[in-house]
Amino acid sequence: MKKLSELKSIIHKELLWYLPKSYTHKYLYEKWTNKKLDLKDPKDFNEKVQWLIVNKYGRKEALLSDKHLVKEYVNNLNIKDLHCSKTLKVYTNADEINLDKLPEKFVLKCNHGSGDVFICTDKKTFDLDKAKKVL
Repeated sequence: MKKLSELKSIIHKELLWYLPKSYTHKYLYEKWTNKKLDLKDPKDFNEKVQWLIVNKYGRKEALLSDKHLVKEYVNNLNIKDLHCSKTLKVYTNADEINLDKLPEKFVLKCNHGSGDVFICTDKKTFDLDKAKKVL
């Protein structure tokens, strides 16, 4: 059974989804930075980014930041010379990755992150365990 503190944390995170975006961002900003977030008159870069997230960005920007969904979006534009690289497989867990089912050369990367990219040019020398730990 989960500890009471873990349950409180889960409930707390779930409740944040139901609050207005501005309240959630103010709360999380203060929690992470120990500074109050001023969305009415943002002064520094971080406050201005938070203002954009709360006031300007919406579903389309979320879609465009999702590596898997943006490929669908681009392909549906039907622009002759605009193509995305082929997605071989989408995994929900790194433990699902099976080298035997992948080609000799491939790239692994997370949908939710940036920078953690693993390029395999030779399956015989590829360190899948190391990649799984990061992914």
